[in-house]
Amino acid sequence: MPVNIPPLYSNDWKSELKRMMFADMKAKYPEAYKAGGGDSWKLNIPSEKTANGLTRLIMRFLKLKGHYCNRINTQGQARTGKVLRYDPFTKKAIYSSEVKWTKGQTTRGTPDIDAIIYGKAVKIEVKVGKDRMSEDQIKQMGAIEESGGLYFVARDMQTFYDWYYLNFSA
Repeated sequence: MPVNIPPLYSNDWKSELKRMMFADMKAKYPEAYKAGGGDSWKLNIPSEKTANGLTRLIMRFLKLKGHYCNRINTQGQARTGKVLRYDPFTKKAIYSSEVKWTKGQTTRGTPDIDAIIYGKAVKIEVKVGKDRMSEDQIKQMGAIEESGGLYFVARDMQTFYDWYYLNFSA
């Protein structure tokens, strides 16, 4: 259950995120919050310098705001299995491991984060550093926007934060 925090656009995403995290902690764990010294807790805030860190930051921000969000994993999966082989040196049958790659079932180009913000379908693609969108991602962006959804390419937390308040000032 999200903590009811009045919207506050301070142009400082980190301060707002910390404020929301402390309010959430205080609401969920009041005794631990008091025992730990209140707002003096050291918070674990991921780095926005990696795609994984930025994705976690955006997800945490959206969840603390009370929105639905889900991280989409589009990669396949490595599966290991035993294979019976013949060893010519020992002239015996031996088992060895074999790795097979199972292709992912998600549509190519699917954005990293699926969210619903104030009833609006929002898709967020996370790109950090020199990372660029693929042709499949550009096609998905067009299809999502044509269908009435919002699509945003997040390169850092500040631009996401500004975009969020520009589009959702409620």
